[in-house]
Amino acid sequence: MVYHVGPLPARRGNVGGAGSYLRELVERLTRDGVRSEVLCQRDLPDSDVADYAFTVRRCWNFGPYSLLQATFALAGARGIVHVQYETALFGSVFASMQLSFLLMLWRAIGLGTVVTLHHVIPANFTVADLRLWKAPHAFDRVVLWLLRRNQYAIARAASRTIVHEASQRRVLAGAKGVACVPLFVPDREPAPDIGSVPGHALRLAFFGFLAEYKGLRELIDAVNRIRSSGGSVELEVVGGEHPRLSRHTAYRRFIADVMRESAREGAVTLHGFLPDSDVDRTLGACGLFVFPYRATIAASAAVARAIALGKPFAVSQRLAATLELPGETLVCGDTVDQIQRFLQTVSVRQLHEARALSLALREERSLARVADTVARIYRDLTV
Repeated sequence: MVYHVGPLPARRGNVGGAGSYLRELVERLTRDGVRSEVLCQRDLPDSDVADYAFTVRRCWNFGPYSLLQATFALAGARGIVHVQYETALFGSVFASMQLSFLLMLWRAIGLGTVVTLHHVIPANFTVADLRLWKAPHAFDRVVLWLLRRNQYAIARAASRTIVHEASQRRVLAGAKGVACVPLFVPDREPAPDIGSVPGHALRLAFFGFLAEYKGLRELIDAVNRIRSSGGSVELEVVGGEHPRLSRHTAYRRFIADVMRESAREGAVTLHGFLPDSDVDRTLGACGLFVFPYRATIAASAAVARAIALGKPFAVSQRLAATLELPGETLVCGDTVDQIQRFLQTVSVRQLHEARALSLALREERSLARVADTVARIYRDLTV
């Protein structure tokens, strides 16, 4: 039996990429014969639990004690515990310190342990980057040091650790049992090639939590500049506020800026969180996904969604390096000037080539391949 610990997405609201990842992975593993149970957040509604084709046990609350609550739910369990760990969702520094000790406890009572680290902080990640990624704090230098130390401690304490990029595995060099398993592409039918052309209502897509480090404000400013100078461009923003940041003053200012600037030229539509079917329909009508991330510590579920739909996408240099994307990937930059210049000069040929790249990546990163690799990791722990 595999006990998966992590958040599950509800119809309304969102728990980030880790939630969608967990749901689709466990659905596929269950279909492939891997006995699974998900230990998820207590506030998941009954109506959503009924949608899942696997066993769900609601046993923990979001916050610094989530993993400790999950530990009590594991009393008497036999098999493997697989934690989908995303720092921002489980309480940041304290939870990451706690997890390494819990992993040793779980192993001591005979459980195999697997951790998927959805966030791995690279060597070039600075305090300024951290303040883009979360609410600023007076002790951010200490927080960054602890997060780096703790991710290595987690990797050493787990029987196996999964990361999504080779660059992340290099960060954890020295820890045994670290496997690079790509972030899978969700099972979706490719959207039609709508052949958007700059100057002729180029429709752009941005998908995911609204966060300053993702360059959303810069993207909106670039779109407004193009529209105010007579260009025909639209931006569809599908996603909402990050639940762990919404109470912070700096984040409230950022959201207020996004709301104000989105309304300025009438070129930006903020959709908020949408049901999965509506997400695909809205994003599928766009001609180009744009991800001008200014800082990153994770593989991108938003980029994976673009690939799943077979859509052209453009990323910042920093995101391209983190994800180790092919050299032919479209690069849009992360400043207003760079994004504006890219959007005004990208050609029809480049859009078609970017779509071909998405379709090729769909095959390399399919859910079936990733689930098979994860199942092999489970088997290695039980032999």
